[in-house]
Amino acid sequence: MIQRFNGNEITVHLPVKPYNDLFEKMTANQKFLLKEKLITLHNSLLSASQSDAEAACSHLRTVFGEDFPG
Repeated sequence: MIQRFNGNEITVHLPVKPYNDLFEKMTANQKFLLKEKLITLHNSLLSASQSDAEAACSHLRTVFGEDFPG
């Protein structure tokens, strides 16, 4: 999904009628924050995949919060 961004803009059209842009009601700041959160998630998932189980959970807790199992 990160690759769908053009700078800080993203457009994704519904694949069926009415083919509207799923992000059309988001402000520029909301799109920017979404992109930042997706990048953070991506980096955390990469770190988790290269770690043992305990370290992986620690990485993922930074994204998903303390409710993520440890």
